[in-house]
Amino acid sequence: MVELLVVVAIIGILMGLLLPGLSAVKHRMTRTRCMNNIKQIGLAFTIFGTDNGMKYPWVVRKRDQYRLGFSYYGAYDNQELYGNAIIRTMLGTAQVLVSPLDPERKLANDAVNLRFVSFVPSEATSYGLGSGSPAQAASISEAIIAAAITGFGLRAAAGRPGHASSIDGL
Repeated sequence: MVELLVVVAIIGILMGLLLPGLSAVKHRMTRTRCMNNIKQIGLAFTIFGTDNGMKYPWVVRKRDQYRLGFSYYGAYDNQELYGNAIIRTMLGTAQVLVSPLDPERKLANDAVNLRFVSFVPSEATSYGLGSGSPAQAASISEAIIAAAITGFGLRAAAGRPGHASSIDGL
């Protein structure tokens, strides 16, 4: 009987030592998924640029933006950016747009099918996109990467009234 108690105690001690390590591995995997999502979004916009004279949507001339299906401010609005045909094709699935560290947006994201939408609701995305000077883009990129590394989800900031999904700079 004493031997059984010793075995149970040893198993309990081993579990106590191993469980925190497993938790850290799970957290690291979640951060890696978030960074992969950011990379996939970046690749989608890079491919858009290669298809359009090496210009991102907000740099393309206004008349060409209309031709590509954007409204007047569409190239500055995340809802329309993620809904653009080229970008949605490159994203593949809407799950790329939600951070695994942002569970409250997951439900809205599950309702989005990128094959049949022309815009993606801001409630279904965790990642915002900014346009402006290279310094602003670098700051936003650093904030996104820092959010992924530290384990915090990123929220899109309001850049224009009525459009909570756009970031027009810092």
